[in-house]
Amino acid sequence: EITDAYGSASDAQVLPRGMIEITERWDELAQTLLTPEDVAATVKNDKQTFCKEAEKFKAATRIAQDRGVRAMAGYLPYSGTGPNGEIGAFLASPERDTVLAMLEE
Repeated sequence: EITDAYGSASDAQVLPRGMIEITERWDELAQTLLTPEDVAATVKNDKQTFCKEAEKFKAATRIAQDRGVRAMAGYLPYSGTGPNGEIGAFLASPERDTVLAMLEE
């Protein structure tokens, strides 16, 4: 679940939310522009394709996990290069990054 946002203070409280809640919110927002039926028809194929691919991804990651593979997400390099060649970087976590939250779920 995402519990804070990029750029927020580390002690800032944000309502926990996962990728499902974020996707549902996008559906709600779309329904301000279209009818619920039009929204459903518009995204039906994308949702079906996503679910099918997510199942493949879960199977592949299970195999990797069973083999002991672990991963950490980082933005390396981040931003430009400094005058002495230094670079910025940071590690990301599912608590702050929507894509990582989706992968974790």
